[in-house]
Amino acid sequence: MDGCAIIDARRRESTEPGPLWRANATTTGNVQTDAWKSRLHSGNTEQDMRNALVKSFMCDHYSKTMHWAATDRDPARYGIRGRSEYWLHRPSPTFQHRERAFFLLVAEKERENRMGSDHRTTSLAVDGPRAAATDGEAKAIKSLLIRDIKDFDQSVPAVVRHDDGTIRPTYIGVWGQDRLIGAALIQPALCVAETLIYRTGTSGVHAAQIREAFAEHAAIIEGIAVVRKHRREGFGSQIKAFCDSWAADHGAELILSIPTNEGARLLNEKAGYTVVPPDGYLTIKVFDAQEQPLHIPYADQRTQDRGTSMWAYKLVGQRTQHFEIGVLTAS
Repeated sequence: MDGCAIIDARRRESTEPGPLWRANATTTGNVQTDAWKSRLHSGNTEQDMRNALVKSFMCDHYSKTMHWAATDRDPARYGIRGRSEYWLHRPSPTFQHRERAFFLLVAEKERENRMGSDHRTTSLAVDGPRAAATDGEAKAIKSLLIRDIKDFDQSVPAVVRHDDGTIRPTYIGVWGQDRLIGAALIQPALCVAETLIYRTGTSGVHAAQIREAFAEHAAIIEGIAVVRKHRREGFGSQIKAFCDSWAADHGAELILSIPTNEGARLLNEKAGYTVVPPDGYLTIKVFDAQEQPLHIPYADQRTQDRGTSMWAYKLVGQRTQHFEIGVLTAS
């Protein structure tokens, strides 16, 4: 509707059942009478008129004419009598009318955004971070991690285990408005222990002690994922802090992580982790109860054949009892 302030209500004979509304976008007074129906046609005559009026107040040319046509179903309701044309004139809208119409449209748009918008919002009622309480929550977390993290370890079952105070595979999630916003998996760093044992050729009692040290005192965060529309809102940092606190409460002395992109690297550095550059080596020494090393010197470098991959680590407390960690670079 291009600039409308005066309503032209007119009736025409029609063989079509029910009210038939037409509206044109010209200012010459012509009424379209072909089979095309206006977008304003909804079957609710009063609502159609109200919508048209509100839209007309927002037009640039307030002195132009809106043209309506209706069948003879209750024509007197609109000031139409008999079969001749009648013009129903209304004054141009005042500034207050236009202002009120504007705020009506703004309020309606905001309501639609609240109900179905995909835009990010920082006013979510957030529950978390916390460990998954049910197998269903654990499965939802695992699904998000698989979707967003390349090479995620899918072998870890999505089940909730009894918390006995030790490090066990645990799915962590953040929920808002009954929807999962962010996720993480933390578990014992046994994969690192097995690599160290294999590459150093350690066996027997010492190998068992290395496995025990990593199982009870070293945790690894397998990945942190946040749904796309809620990224850069601080949920990743919240999950990272919760994982660190959870690991420390369950006996961890060492927490490992593997950033695979620049955003993950910055997240680890912000959380107080030491990030090993891609061309650097992570050095690890494992000690027994008498503080004797259990293996020959070991250094591990992440390969870059499938994209960027770095080691990141954080020591819990001033001094660990079982590990000595360092970084070795070419320089």
